[in-house]
Amino acid sequence: MKEKKSMFKGYVLGLLTALLVSMMVVPGFAATVAKTITVYTGITLYYDGVKVEPKDANGKKVEPLLYNGTTYLPVRAVSGLFGEDINWDGKTQSVYIGDMPGKKTYLRDLPFYESSSLSLPDTLTMDGKTYVNCFKLGDASITGNKEYVSWNLDGAYDTLEFDVGHIFANDTAKQVIVYLDGQPAKIIDIGAGDKVKHVKVDLNGALRLKIQVEKGSRTGFGNAVLQ
Repeated sequence: MKEKKSMFKGYVLGLLTALLVSMMVVPGFAATVAKTITVYTGITLYYDGVKVEPKDANGKKVEPLLYNGTTYLPVRAVSGLFGEDINWDGKTQSVYIGDMPGKKTYLRDLPFYESSSLSLPDTLTMDGKTYVNCFKLGDASITGNKEYVSWNLDGAYDTLEFDVGHIFANDTAKQVIVYLDGQPAKIIDIGAGDKVKHVKVDLNGALRLKIQVEKGSRTGFGNAVLQ
């Protein structure tokens, strides 16, 4: 009797899970519908010989399902095993595993591997505009040094755009050089009193990015976005 109760409980759980999936994802961008189906649960998942307990975004355990001879695995849990991000687009009812078209990556959120004087303030103001996604290079007490920061891009991005300029009105002239894989790709000259400049760099799948400031200090960077 106990065994039958356990089987019934598993069946109900599988039924509810399948119903939820059916309501969320419908091919061809059709309107979502509720559909009752019969599934089997109790499937154990292994990855490279190690038992895995799939969980949702809130850490709650979810179960693989068997339906009409096909095993269905929780997409979020499985993508996590392979180190891939997952995103849900409710407007198009689409699941994206890995890169999501048009998704922005702010440069300040990307781990850097080398820097001379990088700082990540909560906000940064240049020309009266306040930036939240920002960083700065240089120290107010030091001038004339080459300040730099480097990132590993691993060929994952096509373009980089950012605003760059003086942090203080009395800052001296400076030159900003963007290096891709060790070669200069863009040179930006910022004269004393110049306004903030918007810069776009074609990355062409570069593996490494380095931004270096010469002939000046205290340089601000705002809305630096990788795509």
